[in-house]
Amino acid sequence: MTALKTSILMFMLIAGIIIGSIPGYSQTRYIDATLGDDGNNGLTAQSAWMSLNKLNNRTFIPGDSILFKAGEKWSGILKPEGSGKNGSPIVISSYGPGPRPEIHGRGMERYTLLLENQEYWEIRNLRITNFEDTGGSEPDRKRGIYVKATDMGAVHHIHLFNLEVDSVNSENSSFTSRYYGGIFFEVTGSEHRTWFEDVLVDSCYIHDVSRTGISNSSSWSIRTLNSSFGSYIGKDNNGNDRYDTWVPSKNIILKRNTIRRIAGNGIIIRVADKPLIEYNYLDSCGLYISGNAAFCFNTDKALFQYNEACYTVYNEGDTDARGIDSDYRTKNTIIQYNYLHHNEFGGVVATGGAGGSSWLETFNDGTVIRYNIISDNKDHIVRTSGKLTNMTFHNNILYTSKTNDLDDMIILYHGDWGGTSAKNSYYYNNIFYHLAANPVYDFGGSQNNVFENNLFFGNRAPNEPHDDYKVTGDPLLVDPGTDNLDGYMIRTGSPAIKAGKTIPSQPEMDFFNNPIPLEGPIDIGIHQTDGPLSDSGIPVSHSDPDQAKILLYPNPTPGLLNLKMDSKEDYMASWSILENNGIETRISGMSWLSQGTSKIQINLKNNGLHSGIYIFRIADETGNFRHKHFLFLN
Repeated sequence: MTALKTSILMFMLIAGIIIGSIPGYSQTRYIDATLGDDGNNGLTAQSAWMSLNKLNNRTFIPGDSILFKAGEKWSGILKPEGSGKNGSPIVISSYGPGPRPEIHGRGMERYTLLLENQEYWEIRNLRITNFEDTGGSEPDRKRGIYVKATDMGAVHHIHLFNLEVDSVNSENSSFTSRYYGGIFFEVTGSEHRTWFEDVLVDSCYIHDVSRTGISNSSSWSIRTLNSSFGSYIGKDNNGNDRYDTWVPSKNIILKRNTIRRIAGNGIIIRVADKPLIEYNYLDSCGLYISGNAAFCFNTDKALFQYNEACYTVYNEGDTDARGIDSDYRTKNTIIQYNYLHHNEFGGVVATGGAGGSSWLETFNDGTVIRYNIISDNKDHIVRTSGKLTNMTFHNNILYTSKTNDLDDMIILYHGDWGGTSAKNSYYYNNIFYHLAANPVYDFGGSQNNVFENNLFFGNRAPNEPHDDYKVTGDPLLVDPGTDNLDGYMIRTGSPAIKAGKTIPSQPEMDFFNNPIPLEGPIDIGIHQTDGPLSDSGIPVSHSDPDQAKILLYPNPTPGLLNLKMDSKEDYMASWSILENNGIETRISGMSWLSQGTSKIQINLKNNGLHSGIYIFRIADETGNFRHKHFLFLN
């Protein structure tokens, strides 16, 4: 090699090293709690830093990455500074094989990870805790992840993906405050309008926290039903002049999260325009204090869909322990395609807040609840209260099993709040299927409750509402009351077929993704049967209970999944696991299923799946779809 070539090569190598350290060039920093050293430069896995202190108060720039070694643990807080930019966010994630790296706040601060007046961050693949061991005394109020913005305008692109957030404890007296818990976004200040623009919380596992799982708040929140920003809206109860200050966050998406064992509410979304809450699994919320599993408050066009909310706990004296809640100061909320079951104080609720005062902020207008399975909830099934107007409740199944635990059920409960009850509630095309004893309806002081084209079956209440187009008789559901949701489909010959009322705002698809005709007639319930049917009366695109019965257990599963199938024929089954948005994972296989019972065992954790909700799908050797089940991985 000539001297010139050698010189050029050395220059290039040195230049590369220097450029990698020059401010203004994005860098990747590696953190290793065991083999790292804070005296290193942190630029490679072999020269990793060791402590969180090397990251805190350091300003990062667009394109930077902070990577924690998988399987390692740190104690303390993480508080990096700086912002990314559009197309070049700052990323916090992991490197190497193994479990999520863990950061344990141990109650040192009211947060474990803080972003304040920062934007364009993506945080992935970590475990965050903030458990304070106080030796029996009350711990402080705290959060796991805290994202705060004050007087800075739009705050862009905060994405949280595949995080585990757990063991965040707070004082029992703070349970009355919903501003603490696992993940919390907060807008504060009053000088400069501020809102979040593009927040994504995706495929996270939040469990064993108090008081909430995922929530947000904003100081820019005052409005009435018909006011606009800056307009005068009257005096409050203390005689003070009030003006509309409502500045909603936008493009807020909470999806594919598993939320379990929460002291109060699992999800709260506030002061937002068109937030999307979908494919979340909420289990055992409200453990210690009154709280519905998920609710929106002070929102426009919030959309809850494809969620499962179950086993919300009722504590003595609670007022809330339901699945999903369209709360007050909301307009045009849609709750659709959800599975709401075994909640201890009702399945779904819509409320407009208390009446009877001079203050004008209480309202709920235009809520739509449609194409949901609401099954085996206790005390009551559907609740309304307060200044609720123009609710439409259509094409739902309200199912109650024959069990003493569900006797004396209030099917629809229109309660008062502050002397005010719902007005103009429309019930169309629902299946009321009630097998427990002594059901009743309680409409309280509500006004203009309209019932048309509903089907009533089973034990029917003596005060069943009047319906000019009422349908009675067995709806011929396939197998209701189990977690195989295909059991809520209807068979050939059902009186629900083509007996429904066409609704101008109805969706394009039913619960099972079958198209709904634009111009009726449509079917009562959640299942539209238009299209080819098998001999058993079930659409060929869905599982046929006459062919096989499938059991996945345990479900939820910690990782080792058992499949048991009782089949009436022999065929080669092709099975696969999909993300709950239908995207294929790399996990699939083929197994011969003989007549009788076949068993398969799958280790999901060894296949690299993170905690969350998935779809388990089986097809035969010709590719014809046979079964689809939701699968919950802890």
